Amino acid sequence: MSTIEESTYDKIFLFKGDGIKITAFNKLLDKNYKQNGFQNIFADFQEFYLKNYLEFNFDDSYRLVNNFLNYLQKEKIRSADRIEFIDLSFSKYNDYNLSFCCKLAMLYEKADIEKALEYINTIEITERYNNTEFKYLIELIILKSKLLFEKKEFDLSFKNLINASMFLPKLDRFEYLEFSSRIDNLNAQICLVEEKYWDYLYFHLCSSMFILLAKISDFPQLTGFYYWKQNQYIFWDEIETQNVFEKLNIINKSLDIHNELLLYGYEVLPKNYGIIEKYDNKEKLEFIFNNKDNDPKSYYNLLEYSKELKSKSPIKDVLGIGQFISETITSYNESVD
Repeated sequence: MSTIEESTYDKIFLFKGDGIKITAFNKLLDKNYKQNGFQNIFADFQEFYLKNYLEFNFDDSYRLVNNFLNYLQKEKIRSADRIEFIDLSFSKYNDYNLSFCCKLAMLYEKADIEKALEYINTIEITERYNNTEFKYLIELIILKSKLLFEKKEFDLSFKNLINASMFLPKLDRFEYLEFSSRIDNLNAQICLVEEKYWDYLYFHLCSSMFILLAKISDFPQLTGFYYWKQNQYIFWDEIETQNVFEKLNIINKSLDIHNELLLYGYEVLPKNYGIIEKYDNKEKLEFIFNNKDNDPKSYYNLLEYSKELKSKSPIKDVLGIGQFISETITSYNESVD
């Protein structure tokens, strides 16, 4: 059977006399739910969980409970019963790190918003996190902000996003950009419901541009970036943002704004990141990769340059994006006035 050293995705557990992985068991539940309904899979879940309970670690339990909560939501099972289900499933665990707390908070979110907020507020964050756990700290703060947003407590939601942003410099480049995008996306939604449409455009466009910068940061593996560039990826939610353009009376300028974003995102931003001329297109990179056996020095130099770029703080790039978006939005705002 399973050992503590195994990944939760590799471990095999007993079910009806056979060995099965958690991923396969969850797929089996989904199939049976569609064919036979909730009562059937509830019995299967109980059998599987009780049979292997002592062998489950926290991640095993999380994957099972997270999946099963989806069925409890579909069946409109009472929030109180969902909370009790979570509590019973994790009653044997008492040494939570910040990663575990974050996952448990996300489970409570599926049960009840108030319970999730109550749980997050009990976490002694300043005593729990360390240098390797900042991403979980930020995840918790963003989740709290999201829950406050759903409760229409927009000012508190916004303040929590500011708090989350303070910890971003502790992250690596890719986590920094991912969380920056998520934070600004939620900022944009707050601005949208509060009808602060210019602010919505700023946060929404920054959020999208941060994702593009993350793709550029994959250099020299730029397949995703060049796919977006080839397809002239649009930087906004088309319906939502077009409605905002109409409200701001700049719908006739939407193509101009889009073209400015394309130029900046696909031509200027890679240069700002540091991609120099000899590496600045798909064909040049493919040539180096395809000839690495004949010209290993060029290949080695490319990889070393890539490491150098990835080691840079993303803060300057992010500030540059914010400045560009701000100046672009301001110019169209002034044209309306």
